[in-house]
Amino acid sequence: MEELQDAIEDAQYVNAISSVDDGPRPVLPWEVPTEEQLASWKEDILSKKEEGVPVPFQFDWTLSHALGFFLFSAYLKEKCDDYVQINFIEEVLRWRAAQGRIRAQITSTIVSNYLSPTTLPATVEEPTFTSEHTPAASSTENGNANRATNTKPPKTEINEFDLAREPTRIAADTIQDLRAQNWDESMSKCCVGLCGPVLDSILKRVDRLRNTPGFGVLSSVQKEPDDDKKSSFDALVAGETKSEQSATLEHEKKRSVRKLSVITNELPGDLFDEAEVIVAEHIREKHWAGFQISEYHSKLLDFLWIQDRKIVEEDFFVMRVLGRGGFGLVTACKKGTSGKLYAMKVMNKKRIKIKKAEQLTLNEQKCLADVNSPFVVNLKYSFQSTADVFLI
Repeated sequence: MEELQDAIEDAQYVNAISSVDDGPRPVLPWEVPTEEQLASWKEDILSKKEEGVPVPFQFDWTLSHALGFFLFSAYLKEKCDDYVQINFIEEVLRWRAAQGRIRAQITSTIVSNYLSPTTLPATVEEPTFTSEHTPAASSTENGNANRATNTKPPKTEINEFDLAREPTRIAADTIQDLRAQNWDESMSKCCVGLCGPVLDSILKRVDRLRNTPGFGVLSSVQKEPDDDKKSSFDALVAGETKSEQSATLEHEKKRSVRKLSVITNELPGDLFDEAEVIVAEHIREKHWAGFQISEYHSKLLDFLWIQDRKIVEEDFFVMRVLGRGGFGLVTACKKGTSGKLYAMKVMNKKRIKIKKAEQLTLNEQKCLADVNSPFVVNLKYSFQSTADVFLI
């Protein structure tokens, strides 16, 4: 009978993880907080405010949460159709977290798309690499390739799950002074509205990078060259086979990118800090009040309330036993609100106490919580009941 029961449980488990084509299916509805619950929760959060930390539920605090930043960005792009400045901030946040070739590429994107004069193209034209055997393209070709246009940079979306804006350390009075000296309402200097010493300082610092051959290719690294570029390069390397032409071009690109990466790593880590703060302050004044009365803000509060709510045993549905340990069972389970599958380790408190393994249990919980790798089991949730400790 036990073998039959195990076979039934195996069939149910395999069916649960393989028969759903459109992903996990939740089996419990999301709990929507009442106005009284939200008000009580907000009072509790405000009462725990620490000194030196942004005021909860205000602009800096909201954007310091990945979910808050994502929903505020979506509000600007979808409801306000005002995406250029928030895209600039997103790129600056990515730049701060990047190094080497990726930072060089993002530097190129920021300078070319957002900080160049509005009469320049949104993306810098890919230059023609030169070597001892390949003469440079004519100035006429370069002039035709860089025709002026007033188009906005393309809209980009957030694909990361952890993109958030750290609260600035610049004082509020200093931010207002910076904005007064470096803001251009007409957007004539660049498409994000910067001007003055801040913009000039950034462009001066990246001058060496901008004048390095290959700078333009970074901002369009994923784009395929069109037929005109191919044919012009073919003319320059006449006498070589197609494979040799491709290899030569690829070699020049890689060498240029390596050089650009080294130069980029020499740039100061606060290169875009003042510019980002000025743009963020403009966005706050223009859109924050509207965001607070929008459905996006209501959705944010609901999600944060759910995120802050304690996880309990009833949130999970046990499916089958996966194994047995010294303190209890490891079972397959499903989270009711998302339908995601997890392994639940249940450790009985009495057994832990009998074996004097309290510290061992705490160490296990801490180690699993500290792991952050797609290849190693890590901790998603932990909670306890009167009788057991649960690690999910």
